[in-house]
Amino acid sequence: MFKRLLNLLYPTRCPVCDDIVIPRGNRVCDTCKDILKPVAPPLCYKCGRQIISETAEYCDTCSNYSFSFERAFSLWPYNNTVKASLSAFKYKGRREFADYYADKLYEYFAPIIDKLEVDILVPVPIHADRLLTRGFNQSALIAVKLADRLGLPVSEDYLLRSKNTLAQKNLDHVARRANLRDAFSVNKNSKYYGNYIKNVLLIDDIYTTGSTADACAKALKDAGSDKVYVLCVASVRAT
Repeated sequence: MFKRLLNLLYPTRCPVCDDIVIPRGNRVCDTCKDILKPVAPPLCYKCGRQIISETAEYCDTCSNYSFSFERAFSLWPYNNTVKASLSAFKYKGRREFADYYADKLYEYFAPIIDKLEVDILVPVPIHADRLLTRGFNQSALIAVKLADRLGLPVSEDYLLRSKNTLAQKNLDHVARRANLRDAFSVNKNSKYYGNYIKNVLLIDDIYTTGSTADACAKALKDAGSDKVYVLCVASVRAT
């Protein structure tokens, strides 16, 4: 009864169309549930983004730069529909979208995550100032929901954003890397610090050039992790 009352007062919004979900009680509208299609091959073997070439193994970025993470995976291409969904999630307070993202990530990637022998999920952190403004870390919310479905631990405090950097969207690849230098560090006060965390699954909302994932993976490996894999809700197509 309490849940029904909450649904009447604060009806669930659809992560695809952003209207009130019909029928109520679902996470997505029946008419929207098949609209978002997973990232389709050909994919870069390293970053998991869509590439043009049917024969190339890597995108231009991964061919020319060395990344600290092992591999990255993403669920959807970052098209206009996905962009609008993630924007509403982050900036309009549509926190309920995290459940749908976690459902789909689990549906498509649970077998892969199992093979990677992941020990823990770690979300990409946001700076304390941004957390205060937004009210939540979108990557952490997704990570917690997904970890619950996977039956794996998650830590929101193991990796910290120690520097409030410029917005990445207006920077090129080289400037992005420079902008994120020393931006992340492992929290020595976390209960996981000093423990041997072999394989980490880093969770983020969008994979663009890999600069953020790379900086996070470097910090995690400097703290002793052997392998870092990246899982994102969406990714920008590679060049």
